[in-house]
Amino acid sequence: MKRLLTLVMLLFLLASGAHASLLGSPQVRRELGLSHENSVLILRDLNETARLSQGGISYNAAPPKHAKTPALSAADLQRRAMNRLTPAQKQRLEQIELQMGDPFVLQNWKVAQRVGLSRAQHDELSRIIDRAFKRRVSAENVLFKRDQSWWMQVDHKKYAARYAAHDRQYRRIGDRYRMTVQTAADRILTPTQKAKWAQIKGKPFKAKLTFDVKSYPID
Repeated sequence: MKRLLTLVMLLFLLASGAHASLLGSPQVRRELGLSHENSVLILRDLNETARLSQGGISYNAAPPKHAKTPALSAADLQRRAMNRLTPAQKQRLEQIELQMGDPFVLQNWKVAQRVGLSRAQHDELSRIIDRAFKRRVSAENVLFKRDQSWWMQVDHKKYAARYAAHDRQYRRIGDRYRMTVQTAADRILTPTQKAKWAQIKGKPFKAKLTFDVKSYPID
């Protein structure tokens, strides 16, 4: 589950523009200064988005023929959640998203353009990220293959030491991946581009995120 959440988070972080999913974090909502009332409405939309994304049927999927309000899709619900933010809150949300995706989000050409990277710089960084990602996946596959005989065993107490060792190795693989890309970005970006990138990301957001968006079962 931890690996799946990491993958999902990375996928939406690579998109340009702030994403509503981050509003599922109470730490982010506090940073944005959202009121309790607004937070409740946003979470309601995000919870329904999570339910629909798992194949659930919209509660408004078959409204009465005389109803004027059409059924809302998951995308509609996310847009409605984002529309509850002020322009300043949207900007801060995007800054947090960029910080979470740094340095990998620089592979997104739209983000790279904002920082001022040339095509040659972007292509070089993208090649390094792609190669580093393949090495990461290969190392993770070796790790899982090595531990597959006991991985996902119900008796976690019995395998506690093995799980701890596995998680340490998994984190080391991820740390090497990030360090490789960060070192490349530090080398490729000019001082002016680094200053621009820091400006775009805004004030550092250091809170450890948790998420309280529910994951509903399929209807």
